[in-house]
This record gives sequence, structure tokens and C-alpha cells, in this order.
Amino acid sequence: MNIVNKRNSRFISKAADFMLVNVIWFISCLPIITIFPATAALFAVVRQHYLKKESEAGLMKTYWNHFHRTFRQHWKLAIGWTAAAMLIAADLFWAKAANQVIFETALSVLVFLFLLVSLYIFAAAVHFDADSKGVIRNSLIILVAFPLKAIFLGLSLYLFFMLILAFPAAILMLPSLYTALVFGSCMDLFTKYTQQADYASQ
Repeated sequence: MNIVNKRNSRFISKAADFMLVNVIWFISCLPIITIFPATAALFAVVRQHYLKKESEAGLMKTYWNHFHRTFRQHWKLAIGWTAAAMLIAADLFWAKAANQVIFETALSVLVFLFLLVSLYIFAAAVHFDADSKGVIRNSLIILVAFPLKAIFLGLSLYLFFMLILAFPAAILMLPSLYTALVFGSCMDLFTKYTQQADYASQ
């Protein structure tokens, strides 16, 4: 009975910690320019929990340490990724206005691929020791190697987003749950990708 109570107590404590991290993540995203660093920090927290490498400092300390330590790196990544998104969007609007059907179709496919790559960006950023170009390259390679997984994560993100719209209070738990879903899915992909890269280098 004591074992069950301890497990329940540990689960409740961990759920409360993640709920607090979700709130801090949401607040951290409000300035908009901090969305990338804040989301990367959330992924870092989930990664440590997933790998069972949590520091004694706790989830909040882990979040803030990663947020401050990697802020510049992820902010640069945000600038480049946002600029690419704006360029693609501008081209797409131009293609629609100019009635360039073929160009519009090609850009629509590019937008779809861009969104799928975006699903891996944060997980790759906190898992691999790489600069912004390396993060994007790793994300693109993993997408090409495992496209169905990215489509599944994209559909899951849509469902999570709809849940938050229907039940705004769900934002207290869903961000870390979706992050766990993404990172849990990515870990298998990262392992396969690393093994293939090691095999190719031999």
C-alpha cells in the first residue's frame, strides 16, 4: 500500500511540476521573439525526463538553465527559420495573385514539407550538438528517411491544437504532453539516423 501511495505521490508531484513548466513556457512565449528558445527549453526538460537524466535542481531549474544558456543559438535559428517562412509565404501569395498554378502548386508542396521539417527542429536542436544549419540539415534528413512519422506528428499537433481551442485550460498540460509525444517518437528516429550515419562513415 505504501508503495502505491509513493508512486501516486510521485506521479502527482511530477504532473504538477510539468504543469508549472507549461505555464512558464506559455509566459516565456508571450514576447513572441522568445518562442523558439522557450520551446527548445521545454523540449530539453522533456528530453532529460525521457532519458532519466533529470538534475537534482528540478524541472524548473533545468528549463531556465537551458533557456538562458542556449538563448542566442535558438534565437538565431528562429530568425533564419522565420525568414524562410516569410519568403515562402510571400512567394505563395504572389503565385496566387499572378494565377501561376504550377508555381503555386510547387510552393504548396514546399509549405507542407517546411511544416513537417518544423516538427523535428526543436527535438533535433536539443538532442544533437550542432549549429543552426546542422539542426536544419538533421531535421530534413530525418524527414526524408521517415516521412510517415512526421505526418503522424503533424496530425497529432492539429488534434492538440483543436483541443486547446475547445478547452483553453488544456494548455496547462498539453504542451509538455505533445512535446513528450514528439520526442518519444524522435528518439527512435534519432537512434536509427545515428546508426545509419555511423555505418556510412565506416
